[in-house]
Amino acid sequence: MVFMARHLIPEMRTEGVTTNPEHRTNQAGFALLGGMTVILLFAGVTLIALTSMTLTSSKVSEIQKLSTREVRAADNALESTVNMIRMDPDGELGDYKDCLGTTPISLPTNNQTVTVTATCEKSDRSMAVRDSALGAAPAVQLVGANGYLASSFPDNVPWKTDCYSPAPRLDNCFPWAYGFGPANYNGSGKAAIAGAVPSLVHSGAMRASGSTLNHTLNFASNVLVRRGTAAAVDPTTASAAINVAGRFAQGDRGLLGDSTNKCGLQTAGHVWNDLAARIMDSEDADGRPECEAADALALNDRAEITPRPGLGEQFTTFATVPSCSAGTVIEFSPGAYGRAQTAAINALLSGSCPNKVFWFKPVSATVAGNYWFDVDDPFQADATLRNSLIIKDPTARVIFGTPMGGLSASNAAAATFPAACNPQAAGVEVILSPRTSLRHTGGRVAICDRDGTLSTTNVPAALWQAGSVNNGWQGYPDPASSTATLTFVQNGISWGGNGFVNPSYSWRPDGSSSRRWFECNGALYALCTADATYQARGVGQFNLDGTAAPAPSEGRVDSLDLIVHAEVDDDNGFSLIGSDRVGTTITLYRAGESTPACKVYYPYKQRSMGAGRPLVLAFDLRSRKAQSIAGSTHCADADLTRSDLYGAGVDLSIRSRRTIYVLGWKTSNIYVDGMELRAGWDLEGTSASNVSNFSNPGNLVPAGPFAKSADGQHGGYSLQCSFWAWDGCPTGTATARVAGFDNAVVPWSPTDGSLRAAGLIVTGETTSQIFNTTGSFLDIGDEPDISQHARISFVVSNLRGVPGSCSVNWPKVPFWGQSIYIDLLNPANGNCNTLVTSAEQLIGATVDVAVYIERNQWGLEMRFGSRIDGIRFSTVTDGQYTRPQAPNLITIGDGPSANSSFNIFGQLSMPRNDLNIRWNGPSPRTTEGDPMPIGGGNMIMSGLGSFIGPNGEAGVLCCSPSKPAERIVTLTAIG
Repeated sequence: MVFMARHLIPEMRTEGVTTNPEHRTNQAGFALLGGMTVILLFAGVTLIALTSMTLTSSKVSEIQKLSTREVRAADNALESTVNMIRMDPDGELGDYKDCLGTTPISLPTNNQTVTVTATCEKSDRSMAVRDSALGAAPAVQLVGANGYLASSFPDNVPWKTDCYSPAPRLDNCFPWAYGFGPANYNGSGKAAIAGAVPSLVHSGAMRASGSTLNHTLNFASNVLVRRGTAAAVDPTTASAAINVAGRFAQGDRGLLGDSTNKCGLQTAGHVWNDLAARIMDSEDADGRPECEAADALALNDRAEITPRPGLGEQFTTFATVPSCSAGTVIEFSPGAYGRAQTAAINALLSGSCPNKVFWFKPVSATVAGNYWFDVDDPFQADATLRNSLIIKDPTARVIFGTPMGGLSASNAAAATFPAACNPQAAGVEVILSPRTSLRHTGGRVAICDRDGTLSTTNVPAALWQAGSVNNGWQGYPDPASSTATLTFVQNGISWGGNGFVNPSYSWRPDGSSSRRWFECNGALYALCTADATYQARGVGQFNLDGTAAPAPSEGRVDSLDLIVHAEVDDDNGFSLIGSDRVGTTITLYRAGESTPACKVYYPYKQRSMGAGRPLVLAFDLRSRKAQSIAGSTHCADADLTRSDLYGAGVDLSIRSRRTIYVLGWKTSNIYVDGMELRAGWDLEGTSASNVSNFSNPGNLVPAGPFAKSADGQHGGYSLQCSFWAWDGCPTGTATARVAGFDNAVVPWSPTDGSLRAAGLIVTGETTSQIFNTTGSFLDIGDEPDISQHARISFVVSNLRGVPGSCSVNWPKVPFWGQSIYIDLLNPANGNCNTLVTSAEQLIGATVDVAVYIERNQWGLEMRFGSRIDGIRFSTVTDGQYTRPQAPNLITIGDGPSANSSFNIFGQLSMPRNDLNIRWNGPSPRTTEGDPMPIGGGNMIMSGLGSFIGPNGEAGVLCCSPSKPAERIVTLTAIG
């Protein structure tokens, strides 16, 4: 009797003997060793036993010759040994976990002594699957709500066409008519196929003459398909299209299914009765799949395999790509690889560096490595592959993790595929940015996941891509729960003052401003201070129209801006000129909490500059330009998630101070027309150049790939008034060009959904000195009296996929470190609303910024100018689920030498994208000669397309053992 227990895949097996009528037998490849034998699989260091580990001797014909007493003695000894291993895995039987030598033990039982020995072997075989009380079997989940979408990609798996007429062709044909006959196909089959929305497509060309290679796609797992399946292979193979060792369930009805036979063509009961279109479900007694399954239809299209791996924010610099060297092994180190680095990797793997081993190492022999890839190559000839990491050199051998044999370049060079990496050692996490896809058309690839000491389900997927994508979020306050206050204080010699709170403030940017004003009366340096505080609560819970707003997508906060529609003006009245700086404090609260999550302070003065449009400011709460406040957390240091923003509270406190030097009164007015908290998808420029009169334009972009704009490095220009009053002051315009806008650190690329918000955020100041490029916004002692006619304008061009350009303008320039927000979608600002329809269009865009300034009058300040610190796009997109442009592609057995393979010893989590598999040759084999599965555990994908070439063989998609969990320990009892 043989018992096998696996962490996720428990199964009873025999050597040609049926142990239970409900269980199919499977050849395990062992022999009884003159006694009773039990074979166990271990998960990590934990033995997972079946419900009953007691041997039932009457079912084992090989040992029926033993006496009842002997059988019972051996039975008891084995059961005792199993319990001993469970209770003390490092006990008398030795270190079975590492397949080292073991010591036999002798056990007295039934008045005799039974000796039990343990032997250990590593398994690289795929295992048959059955759920049990021990836990669920691994599953392949196809979660896309819209089915297989790669059909729109040029390198797809065709399935809505048929090549029968006038005779079958032996190339990319979906063999419907050949299998069912033209009459059936043309009668009702063609219409059913045209209307189907499958998540799983499996087909192939007719087999080459004389070929006997298998066309059945095999799963050693459960398979859950959110929509339906379109599967048909060469009918001459006399085999089913799909064979599932566990449970198969799909959410839709099968092709040509009805209320009686819901799975239609996929079952044996259909009238056309073509085996080549059938799905075999080993969990069902009759081999029938399950259609219209509620749990399959309810799959979450943003599901992710947990735990989540380390993401791009952990990196502070990009890794270095090695050059092609004379040696055999090209070594890579863990880290982040941005668009420049991935372009270099694509060049290495394109064939320019042939016959090499590309080894992506872990950190050490005991510490795994994280690899984060973000691809965006605007020079890629095929625009659909702009964001693809491409492996196409047929001579390339690519190893992620520790090579089989040990952590050394010599072992990497000697490793043989498909099992070229060691799944029992420290491995890697391969993380693709949300816009990146993987395209493998040649070469051999082996990926081993990060932790060889744990079972597959305890570690992140070996190949991972986010399911919940940061498309940007904006939240407006709930008017019903928001308030405003004004605090007025007098100091010195004063003749009184007052304050006013407008009760009709709407808290939404609708043109109905709230006025906060105070009047300071006094003499002889009387000082008056007022704090206008706008307390916004319930941020993000309601849309502008009052309807309930959904919670933001999960994940960390990459950018956080408070956008405020406001104006400030001062009426000096009869007082002599004099004013003090205005400061702004922003306090953020998590929903329902009274203790602040973080605070920042801006010691800058707001200026309305007159003009018809109110000032729209963007306070970057995560910028280091915002000062911290003693005793509180800076928002850049707060551990904020998107969930923290839903229902959050914000206090916007604006302090005004007025000084009466001699005698008189002064009035300060603060107008606020709503505010918005935004966690947007920001794009920074990557290069800048002078167009006319602009100094230091390179300082308009971040200082490094992981820096942000508004970093204190300025670009701009200055002018000088004539000493003679009658000559006046000059006017001028300076223009700079900023190009290559993108998010270099974590490009959550929102390609789907309508564009809810898009704007330019420009940070800068005016200066009364000769223009300088460095220093804080407080390094000048005064501000020049810039005319109300000063303005800033932008021309946006080089939009991705959109010809032409658009422009926006703003009748103000930044003052004292302000960040001005210019709404691209507001027709009052320009015509960009007619051209910009998606955030993806802004990737790689070019912006020409022109600043025009003039002084109001001649004065003692002879110099004046404008400094610009940074320019960025801020966008918000509807929807939370997007997908890369190109599907993932894996090629097996490509070329005359059939040398392409791709195997993952670990889980795969890529719910945002489809996977295409091209079976162009024989499947790679294990050491026992079985097909090596492509995946090593649970797999989540949006959709799956599988195509078999004329000389191809469909293999096993899931699952291969990948952990010490898959170590076979054989216990033998000899009396």
